[in-house]
Amino acid sequence: MPIIVALDPFDAILTVARHTPMPTLNSYIIISILLTAGSTFYALLTFAKDE
Repeated sequence: MPIIVALDPFDAILTVARHTPMPTLNSYIIISILLTAGSTFYALLTFAKDE
């Protein structure tokens, strides 16, 4: 059975969250900062009109 590798940006975050034994406030802050930065970068790339 072939292994399908998905290019999911949330996959790395979920992997990190799975390896933390107990989610602390620190990990929630880090994940929210990563999501905010990623969303901002994605929005800038999406709405940039360089045509």
